Amino acid sequence: MPQVMHSRPSSRKPSPSSLSTLSGVSQLSQISEEGSQKTAVLALERAHAVATVRREQRERAFVDPNANFFVRKWLLFESTFALSMLEPWEKVLVLALCFFLVALLATGVFRYLPFHLQFINRRTRFYILGDEHAPLSAVATLVGARWL
Repeated sequence: MPQVMHSRPSSRKPSPSSLSTLSGVSQLSQISEEGSQKTAVLALERAHAVATVRREQRERAFVDPNANFFVRKWLLFESTFALSMLEPWEKVLVLALCFFLVALLATGVFRYLPFHLQFINRRTRFYILGDEHAPLSAVATLVGARWL
């Protein structure tokens, strides 16, 4: 049965059958036959320590998400849009599509929004004053405000 990889070290001690595969534990059967219970327990604890160290060496080092702001944001982005489940070429496709849409939105905001705001301003003046070229002071007299 294959051993399951855990993200955290296990506090369980390995079974005697798995101890025989560890180095330095082949003497365990000899020790237990001699009747030295204390020595057998120490050997089991040593074998457990060896197994724990080997498990920690096998585990993949994970980037601490608290160490870097951008790493946290990237993990949030990947988990929100399920990018971690995609193949690399699918990730590239999705990210290229997102970049394209953001580029279109930025172009619209920086290039066309100022002209659209002017258009809205002229139409508002036309509906309020009846003339789209009327000065703002006419709006102030119409409303009765002195601060314009």
